[in-house]
Amino acid sequence: MDVAAVERPQSALTHEGAAEVFKLAEKQPVRIKRRGEQPDEVLLSYDRYEAEQRFLQNLLLVARSLAKGPEQMPDLEGMHWTKLFTVEDRSSMLLELIEAARASLERKDATIFNRTWKAWFRSAEVMNDPAALAALTAPVRVKK
Repeated sequence: MDVAAVERPQSALTHEGAAEVFKLAEKQPVRIKRRGEQPDEVLLSYDRYEAEQRFLQNLLLVARSLAKGPEQMPDLEGMHWTKLFTVEDRSSMLLELIEAARASLERKDATIFNRTWKAWFRSAEVMNDPAALAALTAPVRVKK
C-alpha cells in the first residue's frame, strides 16, 4: 500500500548498515535496490505487513459485498457474520468501510480501515451474545 520512501543497496543488509535498515523498516517501508537485472524488494516490519494483508483481504470482501448488495451480503464466504445486522445497517457499514479504505489509502495507514472493520465485527459478536447485549442495552441507573 505504501511506496518505499527510503532506499538502501542490497549490500547494506550484509554489512554494518543492516541494523539501521531494520530500524528504518519498523517506521516505513525500505526499498532494497538489487544489482543488475534482479528486481528490487521492499522490507516491511511484520506488523505493517500483517496489517496490509488484512486490509487487502477485507477490502476484497467489501468489493464482493458491494457487487452482491447489502441484502445478499451475509451469503458471501467471510461475511456470514453480517446477518446479525439489518439491511440498513449493512449499507451503513459498507459506506463506513469505503470511507475508511479511502482514508487508509490517502494516509498510507491500513490500520484506519482495519479498526473500522474490527469495530463492526466486534459489534456483530456482541449482538450474537445475549448476555453481553443485555448488559450493554440495560438501563443505566444514575445515583443522585
